Amino acid sequence: MKRLDIDGSQDEVSQSAVDDGLTLIPAGAVLVVVRSGILKHTVPVAVTSVPCTVNQDIKALVCCPSVLPEYVRLMIQGFQTFILENLTKTGTTVESMKVREFFSEPFLFPPRAEQYRIVARVDELMALLDRLEAAKEARDATRAQLRDAALAALQDANDAAEVKTAWSRIADHMHDLFTDPADIPSLRETVLQLAVRGQLVPQDPTNESACVVLDRLALERAQLVTEEKITKPKLLPPIEADEVPFEVPEGWAWCRLQEIAALLPRAIQSGPFGSTLRHSEFVSDGKLVIGIDNTQDGFFSIGSNHRITEDKFRTLEKYRARPNDLLITVMGTIGRCCLVPTDIEPAIVTKHVYRISLANGAVVPRYLMHMIRGAPAMREQMFGQVRGLTRDGLNGSIIRALMIPLPPIAEQELIVTKVDALMAMLDRLDATLRSGRETQDAFCASAVRALPQVPLEVGEGSAVAVG
Repeated sequence: MKRLDIDGSQDEVSQSAVDDGLTLIPAGAVLVVVRSGILKHTVPVAVTSVPCTVNQDIKALVCCPSVLPEYVRLMIQGFQTFILENLTKTGTTVESMKVREFFSEPFLFPPRAEQYRIVARVDELMALLDRLEAAKEARDATRAQLRDAALAALQDANDAAEVKTAWSRIADHMHDLFTDPADIPSLRETVLQLAVRGQLVPQDPTNESACVVLDRLALERAQLVTEEKITKPKLLPPIEADEVPFEVPEGWAWCRLQEIAALLPRAIQSGPFGSTLRHSEFVSDGKLVIGIDNTQDGFFSIGSNHRITEDKFRTLEKYRARPNDLLITVMGTIGRCCLVPTDIEPAIVTKHVYRISLANGAVVPRYLMHMIRGAPAMREQMFGQVRGLTRDGLNGSIIRALMIPLPPIAEQELIVTKVDALMAMLDRLDATLRSGRETQDAFCASAVRALPQVPLEVGEGSAVAVG
């Protein structure tokens, strides 16, 4: 509740306008905004210390000698919630106060001497709260600097050993550095960034190189194309050295997403388009249709339960989702991804979701999901290209061409284990912080609700005034 006093303005009127009859409001008047979009949230009120004029959005209250203007300002601020809920109305463009009802509303006024004491006491308490707020802001700024420095040290680590040291510093001071649920996403992103740069777990030189795996996969794919068991994939440009956003460790390789797709027909595709599948064909009991609502950020949700008949499903069998396929939303909230559950019932995907079947022995599906979900380099690839499209959405060409930092398969498994453990820990920290915040908010709300329960007695000399 900020105290606002007016001693000037950007616009001024001439003396001749006053001489021609313009109403001049005396110093000490209380100015109340009665029409404005801001009335949705607050009732702006101030005391003017200089003579002034106002426009049609403001009403001026000139107090009688027994009423202190600063007390009237304080009273209106104290009754702000009541005024907003009971004495305002919504117009075609902005909210406005019911001025007649406002001026007719009874308010309690103590004697003038007590008004002075109340205003002085409130000013004293507000000054104390201002100091507490300033101290909190300074403390939060220091904490944010320490948190950012700790995250920077973690992000700039050159190998798994340095990551371990930097992480230990954070872990030792976790509850001091991260006190707000809003702090957690940056820590999650840092974990994923380290994972895809090969800095989260140590490399094992005895692991089979990702380059060897990619070469073997390419030969197998070429053989299946020759045997006409799959169609030849669209040729994509090779990855140039100046394209990659960062260097990867020894044994890793940069590849296109298309290169690690399963050796199956239509390994990367979205669901049926156009008239092939209409909403009018959904039924209450049938085969599942996976859409945007099912593809959440990191987990599969059965919440939106669209279904089609058995006969319709058979005609759309080629769009079927397989266990551990990667799903990416390409319309609406684009870029969300998750894995198809291993116990999924027979289901197809819609045109708003791309289904990606991955090659066994080349990529751990959960590794790819983590990387696409949170690695900044991956998000920039997707959204950087989306911004250049005429329509806000991903497409198959962007998805197939995504550059992937691919570790050896054994290292992918270690990365997934490490990431899952760290994310579970961050989930617990997030839940603890949110619970603490909810407890604090509930306590404050309870305290505020308890205030009106204090018996109010009208002291001798007080009066209930009607404006």
